Amino acid sequence: MIHPGAALHGGDTGVRVGSRLRLAMLVVAIAAFAAFLPASASAAISSTLTQTFANPAAGANSTYTNIQDFSLSEAPPHVDDDDLRKWILDGPPGQVGNVNAIPYDQRCTLDQFNTTVGGSPPYTTACPSSSIVGIAAVVFGHDGAGIDVDGNGGSFTGVNNFGTLTGMTRFSGVPTANSLDTNGSPGTIYLLQTTPEVPTTLATFFHLSGARTKSVLQPVTSGADGDFRIRVIPADDSVHPVTIGPTPLFISQIMQRLHAKSGAGMDENAWLYNPTRCDGWTGYSYAREYDATGNENADSNPDVENPADGYKKSAASTVTPDCSALPSFAPSTSVTMSTTERDSHPQVDFTVNGIGSMGNDYPKKTVNTLPASMNIDVLTLPAPCETANRDSNTCPASSKIGTAKVTTPLLTAGMTGDVYMIRGTGKALPDLSIFFNNPPNSVRPFRMDGTTTYVGARGNQIETTFDNGPQNPFSSFTMTITGGDGGLLKINKCPTGTSSPEDGPITFAMTGFSGQSASTTTTPALKDCFGVDKLKKIKKCVKSKLKVSPGYDSRDQISKAELWIKAKGTKKYKKVKTSKKSPFRFSYKLSSKYKTGKHAYKIRAVYKASPASPSGTVKTRTSSFKRC
Repeated sequence: MIHPGAALHGGDTGVRVGSRLRLAMLVVAIAAFAAFLPASASAAISSTLTQTFANPAAGANSTYTNIQDFSLSEAPPHVDDDDLRKWILDGPPGQVGNVNAIPYDQRCTLDQFNTTVGGSPPYTTACPSSSIVGIAAVVFGHDGAGIDVDGNGGSFTGVNNFGTLTGMTRFSGVPTANSLDTNGSPGTIYLLQTTPEVPTTLATFFHLSGARTKSVLQPVTSGADGDFRIRVIPADDSVHPVTIGPTPLFISQIMQRLHAKSGAGMDENAWLYNPTRCDGWTGYSYAREYDATGNENADSNPDVENPADGYKKSAASTVTPDCSALPSFAPSTSVTMSTTERDSHPQVDFTVNGIGSMGNDYPKKTVNTLPASMNIDVLTLPAPCETANRDSNTCPASSKIGTAKVTTPLLTAGMTGDVYMIRGTGKALPDLSIFFNNPPNSVRPFRMDGTTTYVGARGNQIETTFDNGPQNPFSSFTMTITGGDGGLLKINKCPTGTSSPEDGPITFAMTGFSGQSASTTTTPALKDCFGVDKLKKIKKCVKSKLKVSPGYDSRDQISKAELWIKAKGTKKYKKVKTSKKSPFRFSYKLSSKYKTGKHAYKIRAVYKASPASPSGTVKTRTSSFKRC
């Protein structure tokens, strides 16, 4: 999900402001910052968040409205330091704004955004209509009379949606580019061009004042199940105090509406999509006042850039989704290996391709199972990272065994991480943790933990489970396990004697956020172990019967074995016996043409088709014998 920057508009006071120009002056006084909220001198500020989805279907392309109502626990009049310093908004996990759906050249440049068109209110900006992604407004609280006022000076009480708010009918209609209807437009939200494109920046232009605000959008994780959200952080602290005459004002509501599609007519590029999960969609708002010091009034601190700041967190705002028709869930997988040689340590890339197209579901849980012929070489591995070091993000470099990369419509640059071995509790196998420590201002750091265990009929297949994937709609997720000396994974040697290698498929069992399941398999074409043991030279001379008991690799994969003999003085071998049943031993009565002297023989083994040899394999060994 992507949220707009701060939204500001004009208001009224206890002494009625009679003109839009004076109202515009009020907005100029307070709109040089990202957003405002009320605050109290010694008591915590409180807020309530209301969320509305035009279409609440899971994964739908839908318009989203959020309204933050703020109140003070202190009776008026309020002093200067009660003014809002900052607010932060966490949208519902899994909601995504596909910024890349709006071409870069169709976004608003900073110069365009900073250009005011018009000599008197209402003003417009030079931003192209293609960059419009939403609208916004605020409502001011009045201490003296306890009245809330809308952007055009009209009084109202108890209204919490755009469509019925007096003087705000603009929000229930279709906005137009760089123009206003008779009621005026509080603010228009644009997607800005930025270099680099991370973090994404949205900006709001307020038409009665010409004021501008910007907000940074940061994906974050929060909650026990790794909720992936977009956090709106206003770029600046608010200016204070806000007064007209003798009466201080405060913001009682901030209202934002993000359109499902971009453009003035909301019909250009589909970019805003609902979460795909079928449990409640939760959002939160946070408020910080100017006179708060440390965390004295805080029950949550979302701003890790300023750890001393204290924020008051709202109660959860939860919307029940419509899951009567589930979004598509059809992930695909692939595995690539740097080598398929036996007794080697390959680099292995495990890839899950997620959403396919926007609005589709994607995996929350992934269970990966390897064939028994691929294992962990615990004898050559360095010591794993201890859980205490994992939790403090201080794993030694020696425990790093790979990398991870995610491509996602949330971020042009995607996300990268490092994979570490973690000491598993009470078991020989190490667990895995992926640390996504991304560049500043892109994605808040987060971690994915995977558990490993042995499974299968003989308990010798490695299974790795990542059970809490973040709600980040991804195009692809690749975990790369480093190969070479010291690599985590090893392809076992070919078994000796008549045993067969325990090859088989690599499987992925996945569960989406909507509760749907999918599974895929891919069978690596490991180098085959087909072959006939070196034939021993028959020491004793053969009188009448040639008896041969060769050894074979992968004997159960043999479809037939043949005995061929080349008599002394001849040029070609002749097939004299065929065996189609294990153990493929031969006893052949020699005819009179095999005279006294040295003769040659060979065993030709014909193997069944395999992943390494789809058309089958023929292996041959030769030796000699003497006829008495």
